Parts: sequence; structure tokens; C-alpha cells
Amino acid sequence: MKDAWPYRGAAWLTAALLFLMPMPATGAFYKYTDKDGRQVFVDDLGKIPQPYRGGATVYSEPKDRLNDSQRSKLEAIEAEKNRRARENYLQHIETINLRQATEAARQARTNRKIQQGAMETPITVSNNQILVPVTIAHLGVEVETQLLLDTGASIITLHKSIARQLKIAPSMRSRAKVVGGTVIRAGFMQLSYVRVGPLTVKGPVAGFIDHTGPPVAFGGYLGMNILKEANFRIDFDRKVIRWLPEPDNR
Repeated sequence: MKDAWPYRGAAWLTAALLFLMPMPATGAFYKYTDKDGRQVFVDDLGKIPQPYRGGATVYSEPKDRLNDSQRSKLEAIEAEKNRRARENYLQHIETINLRQATEAARQARTNRKIQQGAMETPITVSNNQILVPVTIAHLGVEVETQLLLDTGASIITLHKSIARQLKIAPSMRSRAKVVGGTVIRAGFMQLSYVRVGPLTVKGPVAGFIDHTGPPVAFGGYLGMNILKEANFRIDFDRKVIRWLPEPDNR
């Protein structure tokens, strides 16, 4: 019996120590200072090395030390904070979406203006004459000029001054009909391309004529071998050619 007593005493002492040891509350964690002076935080007493357990400090969540009424009030405050945070977040998202929609609408308007601008060509209207800006190319040489819109001309017809700029020397052995039905001597040459507005016609044949009379503000006549490729309307009020995508003017 004497041998058993120390065992029972040790067991009782261990039980007493366990009973007296503070138990962690819900959400509790522990802090201890190691041999290097660093503060270490753990969520389980068993994670603290034995030499440091005596100096460990127990912390708990604030709500664990409150009664039911206090806990309810705190939870209500936290719920209100969460609601406001969620509301602010949703307002932020709505603001971003509104900005994106506004920017998309602005970009769409810009694109429409760009597209409309690409489908319109400014013209000069003077003395019942319509002058159209045209780019003419031959073997890598480009010339920009204005041509008189002439639906009566079968082909594009250029003054010899334009031929010189294009480094062309056409032989004047044929005849061409120009505005008003006048027939004059002309030479002919195939161009690389002619571009007017969004329309580019590759390899058209052009006539070249000597211009006689007073100087004019155009370099020739824009004939039907170019215009037949396009569907257009002339807006005299706005002084533009509107290039239509459809095959008929509706």
C-alpha cells in the first residue's frame, strides 16, 4: 500500500494541474517568447515547446469575453460594417461599369464618325463644276490632284502636266471625248491605280490631253471607267461625295 500511494498522489497532482490550467476559449491563441527574444503565436498549446509553456499568454477573440447582449450588439455593428462595405463595393462596381459603358458609347460614336468620314469625300463646287480630289499612281510615282467630275467621259482623262509628274510620255495618236462632247487628240497609258475616297481602281487606262486655254483648277476629267466601279451620291449642301455600299442609290 505504501508503494501505491506516491503513484496515486502523482496522478491526483496531475489532474489538479490540468484542472487549474486555463483552457483556451473559442478562437483563442497563445503567445510565447523564445530563447532569441522573438514573439511566437500559435493556436494550440501543444505547439509550444515545454520550456516556454509556463510563460505563454492566452488571448481570445473579443466576443468570447462578452455576455449575450454585448455579443449581439457587437455582431450587429459588424453586420452593419459588412453591409456598408458590400454596398460600397457594389457602388464601386456600378461606377466602373458606367464608366466602361460611357467609354464604349464614346468609342462607338468616334468609330461611326471615322467610318462616315471614310465614306465621304470633300469636293469643290464652283461654276456648276464638281472637283474631286484623286490620287493617281504609275510605276511607284503618286500624284494628288483634283479632277473634274465628268460622267460623259468614257475614261479618266488627264492633262499632260499630270503625265509629266507621273513621268509618263504618252504618244498623242488617238482621240478622246471630253466634257460637252468635244473630241480632241489624246494619248493613252495604263496606270497602276487611281484612288478616290474609299475606292481604288487598279490598272485603269487613262487618256492624256494637251490643255489649251486659260489655266484651270483641275488636272483632268474623272471618267466612267473609274466612276462605274462606285455607287455614290453628291451632297451639294455639305459639299461631299457620299459613297454608298449598296448597289443601288436608295
